Amino acid sequence: MKLVSFVIAIASTSLLITSCQSETKKNPEASTTPSFTNDMRGMQSLLEELLPLVADPRQYNDPQNDKVIRDDVQHLVKLSKSVQHDPASLKKDPSITFISEAFNDEVERVHESLLMGRREYARYSLLNVSSYCIECHTRTSTGVSFQTSKLDSSLKNLNSFEKAEYLLATRQFEPARKEFISIIESSLKSGDGLKDLDRAVRYGLTVSVRFMEDPDKAAEIIKPLMTAKKTPLYLKKAAEAWHMSIEEWKRQRPVKLSNPSQALKQISDLVKRADSLRASGIDQSGDVYYLRAISKLHILLSTKLNKQQQGQALFLTGKSYEAVKDFQLWTLHENYFEACIKQSPNTSWSKQCYKSLEESVTFGFTGSSGTEMPPDVRARLARFKELSGLGSAEKPSPAPANP
Repeated sequence: MKLVSFVIAIASTSLLITSCQSETKKNPEASTTPSFTNDMRGMQSLLEELLPLVADPRQYNDPQNDKVIRDDVQHLVKLSKSVQHDPASLKKDPSITFISEAFNDEVERVHESLLMGRREYARYSLLNVSSYCIECHTRTSTGVSFQTSKLDSSLKNLNSFEKAEYLLATRQFEPARKEFISIIESSLKSGDGLKDLDRAVRYGLTVSVRFMEDPDKAAEIIKPLMTAKKTPLYLKKAAEAWHMSIEEWKRQRPVKLSNPSQALKQISDLVKRADSLRASGIDQSGDVYYLRAISKLHILLSTKLNKQQQGQALFLTGKSYEAVKDFQLWTLHENYFEACIKQSPNTSWSKQCYKSLEESVTFGFTGSSGTEMPPDVRARLARFKELSGLGSAEKPSPAPANP
C-alpha cells in the first residue's frame, strides 16, 4: 500500500506535465511556462530517485543513503514552492492553489522531521503524498491519462486495491472501475476484507458518477451489494438509497454548462434534492447528487463567471465536498468557503459561506469539554466574518495599564 502511494505520486507528477502541455496545444491562451515544466520534471525526477529508498525500510535506514534522502527532500521543498501555475487558472478554480499549498506543507513537514530525527514519521509522510496528486488530477472528468512501461513495471507485485488506486491516480477510469468491481465481488464472496470492500464501493461510485458521469456504470458498482448474501446491512441499505438516486438520474435532463446561470440553477437543484433526501433520513441517497454537482462545478469554475455566479459556484462546491467527506481522499470544503468569501465579498453568497465555514470550524474544535478554539483560529474567523459583510472583526483587548 505504501509503495503504490509513492508510485502514484510519481505518475501523477508526470501526468500533470503531460496534461498541461496538452492543454496548451488546445488553448493557446493557456500558460505553461518553461519554468513550470522544468519544476514539475524536477519533482518527478526527485520522486523517482526517492522511491526505491523510501519504499524499502532497509535502504531508507541505511546511513549511506541518509544524505541523498535529505538532499532530495530539501530540493523537493524548494521546487514545490517555486512552481508557478497559470494565474488565470488559479483564479477560476482555486482548488489548484489549495492542493499545491497543502502539498508544499506536507513536504516541508517531511524535511523538518528529518532534521529533528523523526525519520519514521518522515517516511510515512513521504509515502502518502499521493493523496494531493490524486485530488488535483481527478478534479474533473476531462484530461489525459498517463501510463508508461517504466511505472507499470513497478506495479507487478501490487495487490488489486493498490493497482486500482494507481489506475485512478493516472486517470485510467474504466480500468480502475473494473478493478474496484472485482474487489467488491471478491470481498462479498469471501466475506472478508470489509474495510477494502467499503473503500472499493466508494471509490467505484465516485469514478462512475463524478468522473465518468454514467448512471449505468454507477449501477454496476452497487448491483452486487444488493444481491449478495454477505453484504453488510449498512452497505445494503446504502446501496438501495444509491439505486434510487441513480434511477432518478436516468430520467433527468443533463446539466448544460454553456449557460452559467442555467447551469447553476440545475446544479443548485441537485444539491437541494440531496439536502432534502438527507433531511428525510435517507442520507446515502444524496451522495450521488452531491458527486454529480462536484463534477459539473469544477468545470463551471474554469469558465467566465461574474461575482455572484462565482460566489454561488464556490458555495455549492464547498457544501457538496462537505457532504461527501467519506468519498474524498481529503476534505476541501473549508477552503472553498474561504475562497467564496475572498472572491465574492459582501454578497449573499459570502454570508452563506461564512456561516458554513464558522459551523465547520467550530465543530472541528468541539469536544467533551466544550469548544476550545485557538486564538489564531478565532482571529481568522473574525477576519472572514468582516470580509463576508456579516460584521466587524473583533478588536483586540487593550493592554492593561501600568501600575
